Amino acid sequence: MNEKELRKLLQAGESSKVEFKSKFNDKLPQTICAFANNLDGDGKPGYIIIGVNDDKSFSELRDTDKIQTTIADYRSNATIYPLPSIDVQLIRCDEGDVVVVKVEPSSTPPLRFDGVVWVRTGSSTRKANPEDERRLSEKRTSLIKTFDAEPCRDASVDDLALRLFEEYRRDAVNPSVIAENHRSTDEKLASLSFFDLKNQCPTYAGILLFGTNIRSFLPGAYVQFLKLPGNNLSDQPEDVYEINGDLRTLVNRVHEKIRSHNRVSLVKGERFVEKNVPEYPESSLREFLHNAIIHRDYQLTAPIKFYWYKDYIEISSPGGLYPPVTYDQIERTTGYRNPIVATAMKELGYVEKFGRGIQTAQKALQDNGNPAAEIERIEGHFHVRIYGRKS
Repeated sequence: MNEKELRKLLQAGESSKVEFKSKFNDKLPQTICAFANNLDGDGKPGYIIIGVNDDKSFSELRDTDKIQTTIADYRSNATIYPLPSIDVQLIRCDEGDVVVVKVEPSSTPPLRFDGVVWVRTGSSTRKANPEDERRLSEKRTSLIKTFDAEPCRDASVDDLALRLFEEYRRDAVNPSVIAENHRSTDEKLASLSFFDLKNQCPTYAGILLFGTNIRSFLPGAYVQFLKLPGNNLSDQPEDVYEINGDLRTLVNRVHEKIRSHNRVSLVKGERFVEKNVPEYPESSLREFLHNAIIHRDYQLTAPIKFYWYKDYIEISSPGGLYPPVTYDQIERTTGYRNPIVATAMKELGYVEKFGRGIQTAQKALQDNGNPAAEIERIEGHFHVRIYGRKS
């Protein structure tokens, strides 16, 4: 956007697609959420103009760098989920600086902030009512772009462990929304993208999170774990485990395997003080595992492979990199093959911030004294090799 386009928006005034804010405030995420939900369905972006008063005068905005950074973080910190598509721009005018936030309509509505769905009515932002949420859930069907949002037509709500869903919902949804008991089970599931109201069946994300027999619908949705005594796959394994189950069960069981096999050594640190140091930093192994689970192609029948050799670990995830991510930009670019699964991993506490997983894992390796992990270019797979710490 240039200054001429900005002034055109200012002249038109606030509307269902434009909001003025004199300064940054904690209600900004609500407005971003509302624009991304695009309740009116026109497919047009919304604009938040920070630094302008209601009467269209400039408000002498300060700390614009901090404002831009804070807003940009909404794309990765999952305070709004599923993640919104936003662009943040500083425009300098003679009367003062303004920060313009462009919000694209989401293909996976409804989006939530603080566990609440927000929508736009005229020039105001408000909490969605049950009918709004239903409309957004139904709209998602026509906007589907990712596999995890697609309906699993061979399944029904009976194929879900609803107890697991209710536990998840208590963490993901604001208590004030849960207190409204007039939503059906289907609508509750649909509001979090786990059920397709049009086709009356769970989505694949719903199957992955709460399915009672997941592999009957997604044969490759498991982790193949091997612990080997040497560096040759032909060696007799010390531990072989096929890890199945709903997403939470699967992740926790792999975490247990990591803890049980990760050797700890007593080494001398600063001032010759001895301390326990693991062969691998557990946080790093978890980051690479979570990355594999979030970004794998669940349409493929191959499992995630977690092979623990004598001197290194290899984690292989079917599907390869997801555009726009490339090997050259892998630590600086983010693409989400399964955005609903990614959101669930955040809600379950396995992910702290999106787009930083590989950087965080590499830093943990460095701090522990391990070599940097090697990300190998293998066709159709994301493959990482992590070397053990040298004594």
